[in-house]
Amino acid sequence: MIKLVDVHPDGTAMPVAEGMLRAKFHQGLEEINLLTPNQVYEFDIEMTGTANVFRPGHLSSVFLVTHSPEHTHHGGNANISDHEKQRIIVVR
Repeated sequence: MIKLVDVHPDGTAMPVAEGMLRAKFHQGLEEINLLTPNQVYEFDIEMTGTANVFRPGHLSSVFLVTHSPEHTHHGGNANISDHEKQRIIVVR
């Protein structure tokens, strides 16, 4: 799951767009292809269309998450520790 967020000066974060890709289907939906630990992958994730103006003082943030409560399903990422699930990566 990837989310583009408009962060207001007071810290309020408003979602602007999002996209989702099940990593095990990164080579297509016909076959499951699991990822190899410590290997770098490139993903093309289509996001929802949007139009947004980031006003002065606002920041744009991109969130990469392994799980989204809004899109809960039975195939969650069970191969990572709780510590890794909580890690935040800042993308600039």
